[in-house]
Amino acid sequence: MNNLPSNLPFDPDMLDRYLDGAMNTVEAAAFEQQIARSPEMLAQVRLQREVDGSLRDSFNVPATGGLMTESEQRAFAPKKERRGWSRETKMFASLAALLIIAVSIQAYIWVSSPGSAPERPSLAQAYYQLVNHGFRPSEECTTPEKFAIWTNQRYQVPLALKENRPEVQLVGWSYSSAISNYTGLLLAKVDGKPVVVALDTIDRQNNWGVPCRRQPKDETGVNFFSAELDGLILYEITPFDRPRIIDNLAVLKR
Repeated sequence: MNNLPSNLPFDPDMLDRYLDGAMNTVEAAAFEQQIARSPEMLAQVRLQREVDGSLRDSFNVPATGGLMTESEQRAFAPKKERRGWSRETKMFASLAALLIIAVSIQAYIWVSSPGSAPERPSLAQAYYQLVNHGFRPSEECTTPEKFAIWTNQRYQVPLALKENRPEVQLVGWSYSSAISNYTGLLLAKVDGKPVVVALDTIDRQNNWGVPCRRQPKDETGVNFFSAELDGLILYEITPFDRPRIIDNLAVLKR
């Protein structure tokens, strides 16, 4: 499919480019759509803006890049020059600003760093949470074209179904932190029963650790199957005794 978008997935470098105003209109619009869909991304953007705001307040640098609300624009606007401050007052203000910056950077590192396995939901928890809440996706995905576009936008790997299986119905995509903060969850129905495929990159799994498939307190009744495909890791959580989706996926050849 030659019309697939080529937007890059979210990463810290893209965050810096967005806040610095280095993205073109198409990139910025795609990045803002990703931010709107992910509470974790939104939190990181707001935190980085607070860090940038502290730096601007300290050195009286005007705000540039990114989209800000009116309140953010007022907060980040260049401060009026203050006259009559003593050298001691200026030194104290500078030290206080540096302390705020250090604390903000540490908080950003803490938010961005991988969590331990017990802090993340197990694959079974991710499955039953969707089932118990009506199996409603965050984004609809009812056609192979939408499926390939979504995977290409998020992971730069356009996936497609190798064959049409009448018993498989694609429902849509949701999000989780089962593998990393950027894990996608494909919702599908096979013979009318809910099946979920957790999708992420192998590199993120290596950095965050292999996800837990089931905690002792989790409900039973599902099986787990995994596969690797062009740098991606896929986990199928299913009530069936064999995979019905991940064995039918391939990289779309353009």
